[in-house]
Amino acid sequence: MKTVVDATRISGMPPPGQVPDALVGKLPLSFKTLGFDTHKRFNQLALDAGQLGDKDHTLEQLGELMNNCIACHAQYRLEAVTSE
Repeated sequence: MKTVVDATRISGMPPPGQVPDALVGKLPLSFKTLGFDTHKRFNQLALDAGQLGDKDHTLEQLGELMNNCIACHAQYRLEAVTSE
């Protein structure tokens, strides 16, 4: 479970100030809503894995959380722009 805790903390909510306010202000509300929910779920997964140590509970949380990841990555993408 320590590995789970360490890995999921990386994807949790970033510390205040890590993401520039100017960038956050430009992001669509639906992206921010889904993103914040996803990062909070990673925080909760890390907390529960560390405190409960219940593999089945952790796998259930991860399955639900992955739905957020899939939805976000399906809807939002950054594409490289090449200058010609």
